[in-house]
Parts: sequence; C-alpha cells; structure tokens
Amino acid sequence: MSDTIPPQQPLSMLSTKAGPLTLRAWLFLILIGFVALLYYKQLPPDISNAEYVQTLLDKGTLPRTAGSIIRDARPQNAPGDGAEKSAEDVKWTAIANDLAACLQKQAEEYLISGDPYLAQHFDAKTPTTIATRLLTACDAMHYLKHEEKGK
Repeated sequence: MSDTIPPQQPLSMLSTKAGPLTLRAWLFLILIGFVALLYYKQLPPDISNAEYVQTLLDKGTLPRTAGSIIRDARPQNAPGDGAEKSAEDVKWTAIANDLAACLQKQAEEYLISGDPYLAQHFDAKTPTTIATRLLTACDAMHYLKHEEKGK
C-alpha cells in the first residue's frame, strides 16, 4: 500500500475551480448582479415632473397615446357596408387626430403654466396624475373604458 493520499475529486461540477472562485461562487455573483440590475431598472428616473412632460412631448408619446385610446374606444365590428365603414374610419381618425393635437397643446401650455407640481421630483404617481390632467383638459376621459367593480 502506498502512503500517498489520492487527490480529491470535486463532488460536483459546481465545485470545480474557475479562476479564483468555484463555479458555484461565480453563478452566485452573476445571480446577485442580475437581481441588482432588475432592482435598479424599477427605480423611477431622477427627473422633475416638468422634464417628464417635456420627454412626452419630445418622444411623440402623446399622439401615440391618443391613437391607442381612440382605437380601444372605437366600437368593433360596426354593422354596415364598405362605404359606412369607411366613413366611420374617417370619423374615428379625425377624433384621434383632434385628441392628439389637444393633448400636445395642453402639455405645452402646462409646461409654461408655472404649476408647482412640475417642479416636484418624479414619482410613481406622476404619469397617472399628468395623464388625468391632460385627458380631462381635452375632455377625453369618456373614451377610457372603465372596468366595472365586482367583476
């Protein structure tokens, strides 16, 4: 019999050394990094409410929002022939364009209004508050579908 001890074999592949750490340690560090990245992506941006409204204007979000609201509010599968459907399409497109122009105008006026709310720091309620203000000013709240309570 030999007095030498055989070299230890890793119990699993995760116990294998990869550089200064084991594979298990590297996977743990990657997992921690991924969780940290997800957490920091959820944080609100470090901007004021005025900067948020300006971003909405600069990126063209308001016209897309108007189109989305009208597309959802429009009755689906309206009865009628091709001419009636075409007239309905024109009518709803005009409503969407009018709403987009109104939202754009209201946002620009809101920015120059000097409202103290615009100087406050952006938080989770800011998008809802600003959207409600703009949609109310454009008389567009009735286009939003409200879910019935209790269903």
